[in-house]
Amino acid sequence: MAKWIAVATGFITSSALLYNFQHDIDSNTGEIRKRLRKSQVRLETALPGSWRNIPGEKLFTYKLTSSRRKTPNERPKIPFPTLSQTRNHINQRFIPTFKSTWNEHIASLANRLNNLEIKELGKFARDFTLDQWQK
Repeated sequence: MAKWIAVATGFITSSALLYNFQHDIDSNTGEIRKRLRKSQVRLETALPGSWRNIPGEKLFTYKLTSSRRKTPNERPKIPFPTLSQTRNHINQRFIPTFKSTWNEHIASLANRLNNLEIKELGKFARDFTLDQWQK
């Protein structure tokens, strides 16, 4: 019974957090777009004069200006990596890094356990508890 209560509580809490994050993202999107547009303008003005007005070409192909949505639930289209790019990133970078970090931590823990002096640790724990009881 307690397991189901914990699962239900976790589900409700995570749902509430996800809803809150979604609401924050939806409400802050306009301000983020304004900041990105200001940064884009600053970057364009910082470019050398010969790069600013290249005939027939645009430096930034993705427009950050807000467009009117047709429906209120329609999200703006942001360029995301493709599934194969994501899969390659996970397989080639994330998993090997995670594995090496995990192996380093396990090896250091095993090394510490091998070098642990049980008798000295027991004496220290006994002395510590006796000092605490005497106070």
